[in-house]
Amino acid sequence: MIDAGLPVSLHSDDPAMHGADPGEVYIGAVTALGLDVDGAIDLCLAAVDAASLDGTDRRDLRRSFQQQIADLHAQL
Repeated sequence: MIDAGLPVSLHSDDPAMHGADPGEVYIGAVTALGLDVDGAIDLCLAAVDAASLDGTDRRDLRRSFQQQIADLHAQL
């Protein structure tokens, strides 16, 4: 789906039941799919874009994520 250009997001609805918290889900997916940093960022932003929020809240959340990503990216 990623190769086809579809927006893909990851979720962990019940970490206790599935044995993985959201961070572990992302690490596993990035490793299994061979994604680079930009691929991981795409997964994160796709989840924001799919969030059940109104347009203003979604835009604000996306900007917050993008700022945090830029701050982290500057440290690499």
